Amino acid sequence: MCAGWGKRGVPLKLLSALVCAPQRSACISRYSYSRNTLLKIISISIRSFMVTKSSLSTNSIVFLSILLLFFTIPHTLEDFATGEPGRAGIPAALLSLVVSIIFGLQALGLYWLGQKRRRALWVHLGVGVFWPLASGAAQLPTILSGVPYRAGFISVLYVLGIIIIGLLLLFTSLRALRSG
Repeated sequence: MCAGWGKRGVPLKLLSALVCAPQRSACISRYSYSRNTLLKIISISIRSFMVTKSSLSTNSIVFLSILLLFFTIPHTLEDFATGEPGRAGIPAALLSLVVSIIFGLQALGLYWLGQKRRRALWVHLGVGVFWPLASGAAQLPTILSGVPYRAGFISVLYVLGIIIIGLLLLFTSLRALRSG
């Protein structure tokens, strides 16, 4: 009788095959493996579930970058819907091009982060600098003046979210760059 894949997975049967089997090999499915090979398979499986410092910062950057999109996209749409670029004297076509480039860079940074490329951290560092500066410089004076701001609380929440999440993205990217 050999240990096989059960309904609940293989760990208990696999370990019992390693520990209790009198022969030098255990059978999984139709294939026969030596104990050393099975121990290597188990150690590789365990290592793949271990959390490292770099994977924590990568996961944090992915989370913050996607969360930043949830604030920047609606805020940008609100800017264009209220005619904010025209009042500031910025052509809407130019501003939409700049915003599209930033969104594209952010998406490219997420792609590079999935490939574990260091340049992804630099891209997210740049995104973390751009959004808080742009949003803070353009919107904070109006918000702090005491005049009712656009749609009220939700509009203020967009701006504050962009600034806070952008700064968190900046510092997380910087920390990841420093740690190597």
